[in-house]
Amino acid sequence: MNSTTFVLLCAMSFGLFFTKSWGKVCITKEGPKLYDMEKKMCCNGIIYVRLANQECCGNDIINKKESLCCEGKAWPRFVDSFTDGKRLEQKCCGSYVIFGDQTECCHGDPVTLTEDQNRDREYLECCSAGIIADSRVEKCCGGKAMKRNNHTDCCAGEQFDKRSHWCANKFGQKVKLAIDQMICRDITYTVTEKSCCYGVLNHTVPQRDSHDKFQSNPHFGCCESKVIDPTKEKCCFTQDSRFKSHPIPKGPAFECCGDGYFDPSCQACLNGLAVNKRPGQIECGSSLIDPLHEGCCASYMPYNKTSEKCCLGSLSSVISKHQNCCNGVGYGEDQLCCENAKPVKRNSMHDNCCFNEVTGEGQTFNTLEEKCNEGHVVVVAPHLEVCGNLEYNPMTQLCCKDGGTKYERYNLATSGYNQCCGITPYNNQSQSCCYGRLFEIPTREALCCFINYKAYTYHDISSPCTRKCSGGNSLFDIEEETCCDGVVHPYRSRYSCCGPFYYRNKGRGRRGKKSFKCCNKGIYSEKTSECKNGEIQSRPGFKDVTSTQAICHRPLWKSVDGVVNYACTSKYALFGKLRRSRMVRKAAEKVTYVEMRLTRIKVLPIRLADEGWKRPDKLKIHVHVSMDSSTKCTKRRVYRDKSKVAVFFDAPVKGRSVTIQSQDRFRIVDYEKVFRKLRKYGVKGSFCEQSYSYATLKYTKRDKLIPS
Repeated sequence: MNSTTFVLLCAMSFGLFFTKSWGKVCITKEGPKLYDMEKKMCCNGIIYVRLANQECCGNDIINKKESLCCEGKAWPRFVDSFTDGKRLEQKCCGSYVIFGDQTECCHGDPVTLTEDQNRDREYLECCSAGIIADSRVEKCCGGKAMKRNNHTDCCAGEQFDKRSHWCANKFGQKVKLAIDQMICRDITYTVTEKSCCYGVLNHTVPQRDSHDKFQSNPHFGCCESKVIDPTKEKCCFTQDSRFKSHPIPKGPAFECCGDGYFDPSCQACLNGLAVNKRPGQIECGSSLIDPLHEGCCASYMPYNKTSEKCCLGSLSSVISKHQNCCNGVGYGEDQLCCENAKPVKRNSMHDNCCFNEVTGEGQTFNTLEEKCNEGHVVVVAPHLEVCGNLEYNPMTQLCCKDGGTKYERYNLATSGYNQCCGITPYNNQSQSCCYGRLFEIPTREALCCFINYKAYTYHDISSPCTRKCSGGNSLFDIEEETCCDGVVHPYRSRYSCCGPFYYRNKGRGRRGKKSFKCCNKGIYSEKTSECKNGEIQSRPGFKDVTSTQAICHRPLWKSVDGVVNYACTSKYALFGKLRRSRMVRKAAEKVTYVEMRLTRIKVLPIRLADEGWKRPDKLKIHVHVSMDSSTKCTKRRVYRDKSKVAVFFDAPVKGRSVTIQSQDRFRIVDYEKVFRKLRKYGVKGSFCEQSYSYATLKYTKRDKLIPS
């Protein structure tokens, strides 16, 4: 091996090292040579000194400011226009150069555009070399431009009529098929003659009606790879590896069982076998039992009710009726159930058990002389506790531990400590503990930030866990609070923002009913309203219902719709107990007269009643309800007596009575079901002041609001 070949092999083997450390290899006439890429360049086997803006193009060196290189051939970068003499910059199109607005490059071939094409350049699409389509009226297909219409499409580069053909996928390749053809694995078949189930072709049952290729065959169905008649059979799909999917006779009397079927009215399916059962018998695992005399333990173990019982636990079992149960195991009088984990044999003087979770063993002890400390029985006086391996008095001492094996005792009287931060004691009046670290902030004023594991004072702007509430000037803690359009609320699970509201969007229980819904920053009840185009609209039956008519609609007075609007803008906002409500008389034609007596009245914290009303402890409300064909006001439809209600109105109060005319602002709601929840969701005095959509209120005295 000569030296030239050796250098070439080394250059090829350690190219990355040469590139990073020395440069590149240039194959010259004298052989391979290394050169510094930053200072020199290799062009056509010759090493040149690198100058600014130079590059190698084929066999020549060009200046990039004056020339451009298109597939190894040099061209002038700028040319003069033939029409106005302007200097135009050229660009590469394959091995060609193009310039000006009238030329476009399509797959390496220049295309001269018409005036219309140049004007609508954004809609042009290159189909192939030199061929352009207008995407508004054409589409590319097989490198050609084809006209767009509702009946044609492209498949595998070929135009086809969708009325007679369709495009299928065959092993990743597009293929054109007739409208009555399909693919079964790799075989093309006619659906009016054959069918396919899970890749298996059937030659006897057609998939579509033999007389109408667009109509499904009602006698064709699949049970995995088998063809069945859905009018007479149904398929038993099974995930049990012991059995296979199979067809059974169709009918409500038959159900799947193993590789066959059974009749639940007189049979049971036990381990995949149909077994006849007597009246009253039920299944228990792989057996049939009589529920009058037998029971079923853990859904699979039968037992005799007269002499046995079921013991549930980590490993359930059937035990004697005279035994006690301990985590699925029976035990007698000479044993104790150790922390509901396992039975342990005891000494006659022992009355308790200490279970060690590490070893899984238990040890009995006498509580008058011993105590259980982390799975070990220790001897300690009755009034003392254990701190590690030492005794301590919790009334005068503090025991701190780090979660491992370290323990320390501190004297409460002399040290001044009252709490532990791991193994370190501290006084919560002057310090706080966050994530195992102490900070010089009183505990009552400290908030732990989960981002940097430090403690800050409440709403400290330097805390990364404190943010400015968007839409307002308030600050909030991102872990403990929520910001809704400038209003800060305590964080709660199952709650979401709706504009400035913070409302429950997920209910509890099996049905998971939602209390309210959100519609463009407004809360509404699905019972009475719906959200359309961002607006809350009443459902049929509640449309055009006036304020006074709402008293006759029980769903409306249990609804939140509009309550905040009334609360923030009405002159009076009160709540109390409804002692009596009754229909008095017909005040006039098509008008019903409702009388309600309200007691234990209090001013709602969201709004203040007329300041001239000194003692709002009792109030008689007369409501004139305008009647129409959709409004029926009977005693059963009005409020039940002794219920808590919230009342909003603007009519003047005379003495201790008020008359509400049909045109007056009036709303009464169930306080327990609606308004108390609404206040809980974040509607309080500051809400009316901060919400742009309602009347602005100002504070005059503490807890008192009057119109501004």
